[in-house]
Amino acid sequence: ASSRMASPSEPTAGGGCDPFTFTYEDFPGRVLRLFFFTGVQNCSSIRHKLREVDMAFINARVVPDLWAVRLAGFKALYSERRGQLATRNLHSELVFNLSSSKNISDSLRRFGIADESNS
Repeated sequence: ASSRMASPSEPTAGGGCDPFTFTYEDFPGRVLRLFFFTGVQNCSSIRHKLREVDMAFINARVVPDLWAVRLAGFKALYSERRGQLATRNLHSELVFNLSSSKNISDSLRRFGIADESNS
């Protein structure tokens, strides 16, 4: 497998709760789905249940565009393949890779959801 980012498929999205979906040529069978929510009022309870669900929660207000998330997903999958995750799991690795900082706590705090997040 190459170390470059393969050209993933264009994101597809439908109406309602349909996600944006990215696939990665270098990682067959692996898919990144993004759901966007607004008006969220229970981020505090969601944050306390993060370890119980198989997904990452990202504060959409600090993400410049979908390309950043797509690249962070590639970096997380690449790190997982090499056995070199900097964080505990693939989901937190995705959030961590959105930041240019190498400080895991700061990255997760800035790009993850906070109690006061609403999107």
